[in-house]
Amino acid sequence: MHIHLFYEFGEEFDKTFISLIPPEVKITVGAELKGVGEYEILVGAFRDDKYFKHSKKLHTLIIPWAGVPKMTAEILRENYTHINVQNLHHNSQATAEMAITLMLSTMKRIPIIDADFRKSDWSRRYKTQPIQLTKGKRAVVVGFGAIGKKIANMCKAFGMDVSIIKRSHADAVNFYTPDRLSEVLLKADCLLLAVPSTPDTRGMLTAKELALIPDDAVIINIARADIIDEKALFNELQSGRLRAGLDVWYNYPKGEEEYKSTDPSQFPFGELENVVMTPHLAGDSIDNEILRAEALAKLINQAYNNEPMENKVDLGLGY
Repeated sequence: MHIHLFYEFGEEFDKTFISLIPPEVKITVGAELKGVGEYEILVGAFRDDKYFKHSKKLHTLIIPWAGVPKMTAEILRENYTHINVQNLHHNSQATAEMAITLMLSTMKRIPIIDADFRKSDWSRRYKTQPIQLTKGKRAVVVGFGAIGKKIANMCKAFGMDVSIIKRSHADAVNFYTPDRLSEVLLKADCLLLAVPSTPDTRGMLTAKELALIPDDAVIINIARADIIDEKALFNELQSGRLRAGLDVWYNYPKGEEEYKSTDPSQFPFGELENVVMTPHLAGDSIDNEILRAEALAKLINQAYNNEPMENKVDLGLGY
């Protein structure tokens, strides 16, 4: 078996990955295809099809994270429907933990309190703060994949009543299909988004849906920014009616030279005290590359042993 990794994930990844797969598996790495033979499994995400055309033996593409980039999905749907697509969910625990961290930071107003106290300002201690408790609150988790399931369990551990918005098999108690989203939003104290960006989910929350959410509720987005209408979200937050913890954005740096100077939105979210902001790092941790290596090795071993590979992506659905 021959696998080709488009990305170089680093020494920790290499050491772990090589130790977990059979020595008979051939591994090549890098963007350069010169001298690379016909691989059967390709690991990466792509803007053109040269890596798909290069090997007539290619049968599986593994996207080394959750979801499929739009351009890669379009190429596959047009000409390469015979290629199986798999995801890695190695960072689902980290992402779920960040969702809860953002939720608690927003409900407890940690960033604002921290900023004042760094200036030796104790005044918030001596007046009642709009700090919320989790116990008894209604958490609505949109999406019930690897991340959404973990978020739901964590919310339950904090004493929250959890409702799930899920595309299929939503016949259990507190499970709802997307067509009932408006109904569920009316009772949401905390809305946590954990869905992929697909034609069905992009723009899921417009000004109409946001207006249904109760006053002082919290919106947490660790999914994709385009799930929520950008202007509508800013307007609601600017009014002070809602709170939010946001890890995903509408504008990203196009290169390293823009890392320290790129506004994440056309609107000044950073001026709002009721918003906690992080730069799309929910899935990160110091163990990330080891976890990625373990997850990828599991898929490679399944293929090597002629077993079904888990985390298969349905390109028609987008996840």
